[in-house]
Amino acid sequence: MAPLISIIIPTYNSAKTLPDCLDSIISQTFIDYEVLIINGLSNDDTVAIAKSYNNNKIKVFSEKDNGIYDAMNKGIRLSSGAWLYFIGSDDSLFDSNVLKSVSDVLQNSKSEMVYGNVIINGTPQWGYDGQIYDGEFSVGTLLRKNIAHQAIFYKKDIFDVIGNYNITYKVCADYDINLRVASKFKMRHVDLIIAIFNAGGMSTHTMDELFFSEFDTNVFKYYKNKLFATYMRSFSNSMINGAKRSIKSGDIVDALGLLFPGYYHKVINKFKPTV
Repeated sequence: MAPLISIIIPTYNSAKTLPDCLDSIISQTFIDYEVLIINGLSNDDTVAIAKSYNNNKIKVFSEKDNGIYDAMNKGIRLSSGAWLYFIGSDDSLFDSNVLKSVSDVLQNSKSEMVYGNVIINGTPQWGYDGQIYDGEFSVGTLLRKNIAHQAIFYKKDIFDVIGNYNITYKVCADYDINLRVASKFKMRHVDLIIAIFNAGGMSTHTMDELFFSEFDTNVFKYYKNKLFATYMRSFSNSMINGAKRSIKSGDIVDALGLLFPGYYHKVINKFKPTV
C-alpha cells in the first residue's frame, strides 16, 4: 500500500546536518510515510550516512542534478505518497507528533494544500530568530510574501495540473509553485509548528532577480481568470445600479438594457472566487 506522505529531502554535501533531519523523522509516532533523499552526487558522506540508518522507509537516489529544485522535481516523480512534503537537509520536524497531528487533517481534508508554521532558528532577511512564521495566508498575503515550504503538505496530483518547479528560478521556485497552487486550489492552515527552519541556506539571503522581474507577468498569468471574474462582478453591479437609476428617472428601455446583462454576468460569476 502506498504511504500517505512522501518526505522529499534534496541533499548535497549534507553530512553534517542530515542526521538531525532524519532523526526528527524516524522518531515520529506516525509511520505511514516514505523518505526520498535526492542527492546531487555529494562528495562527502551524505549517502553513506543515509544508508547507515538501514531503514526501508528511507530511499536514496544519487545522481547529478541542476540544483535543489531539479532535485525536488525528481522527488515528485519518484514519490508514491498521496501527499508530498519537502524539507531541507538542515531543517528538522518540530517534535515527534507533527506527522500524526497533520495526518489527521490530511486524511479528511478537502483542500489540496495544507500548511502550518515553522519556527526560525537564526536570522534570515525576512524574519528573526525564534519567530513562529507566519500564520494563515490569504491570496493577498501570498502576493506579498511566501509560505515556508517546510510548513507545507501538497496533494501529489496537483502537480499534474500546475506543473513542476521552475528550475530557471534559483531561489524562489517554491514561491512560484505556491502562487500557482493558490490560483487553482484550496489552501488550509493548521495552527501547528511543523518544522524548525534553520536560517543560513540559499533562500535566506539571496534574491532571485529573474523571479522578481517576472513576478507581475506571472501573477497575471496565474490569476487572470479570477481577476477577470472580479472585474465582471464589479461591472455587473455597476450595470444593475445604472438600471435602478434609469427606472427612477422613468427610462424603462434604458433600464432593461442594463438590467438583463447586469444580472446575467452577476449570476455566471456568482460562484467564482476573487483574489
